[in-house]
Amino acid sequence: MKTLTLEHFYPADPKDVWDLAIDLDAFHEIMGHMITFEGLPSGKIYKGQSIDVKTSLFGKLPKQAYHMEVVECDHDKMMFLSSERGSGVQKWQHHLTITPKDGGALLKDHIEIEANIKLLTPLFALWAKHIYEARHQPRLEILARNGLLNSEEPKQIVDLA
Repeated sequence: MKTLTLEHFYPADPKDVWDLAIDLDAFHEIMGHMITFEGLPSGKIYKGQSIDVKTSLFGKLPKQAYHMEVVECDHDKMMFLSSERGSGVQKWQHHLTITPKDGGALLKDHIEIEANIKLLTPLFALWAKHIYEARHQPRLEILARNGLLNSEEPKQIVDLA
């Protein structure tokens, strides 16, 4: 198994960042340039939600089944935990938290990954690092478009364990 943690600072109200982080409709814009999703529901994620989709890298490669269970989703604590599998992944556990920090919000992604073929786990971890880093800029753009950013400079911290 491989674990990675990424932190991104958003110069915005933490509740606005939370609302964006759990918005499945925004997920298409945030991830659409790298992964397309067929069958992704609309709305906000919620505890107990089970999501089955077909994913395609860059919308070009063959679609593969992917499953996500929302194990926890606490709006007051601004955290969720999902358990995911599919597309060559045996385990993909994602714990997202948002905390107030320096007049903005710190979004922390903690991911545990294990591939179906154990030797591929480090490659899946590198891919995960790439896609979670790539979510930052589209989120900033959505927040800015909606007038939700303040003037602080965004920051990024990455920790590969």
